[in-house]
Amino acid sequence: MTDNTKTNSTYMYGAAAPVYVPDYEGGSTFEEALRERRRKMEQEERRRELRRQRRALEREKRISRGSLVAMCFATIMILGLCATYIGLQSRLNENKNQIAELKGKVINLTQENDAQQKRIETSVDLNEIRKTARKKLHMVYPKESQIVYYHIDNTDYMEQYKDIPSGTETSILGLLFSR
Repeated sequence: MTDNTKTNSTYMYGAAAPVYVPDYEGGSTFEEALRERRRKMEQEERRRELRRQRRALEREKRISRGSLVAMCFATIMILGLCATYIGLQSRLNENKNQIAELKGKVINLTQENDAQQKRIETSVDLNEIRKTARKKLHMVYPKESQIVYYHIDNTDYMEQYKDIPSGTETSILGLLFSR
């Protein structure tokens, strides 16, 4: 059996009951020694409490593996969402640029079409057509008795009761473009 003794204390620890051995010098009184001993014990108790609190703080500072994995997973998810968002924003900007380009092309084509329409309209000389019709084709304006008016009801269609007569003479357009 070994005897465990503390060097700072006057108590002896072991299998036997502790024996109090007073630790005071001949010049001091027993009460002073007792007060000194209590003061040392209080200091030792404060040191133990401080060590216990420090260990508790260190334990709290440590991150458990589960919470570390959860934080890593959350961080990866947030980074993935950010990357997805940035990708969608870039695609949106590209689409906006393409739309702007296409709108510009549509405006240019519309302007070209309008310009072509004006050229076509100005290239046709109605007076020249009238002269050609009168002189070469011997056409005349119809008389009032030759004009037939018909009345259309407010319906969207017209019924045909007779066939349109087919003439042997050529059409006006055929005569105009044949020469």
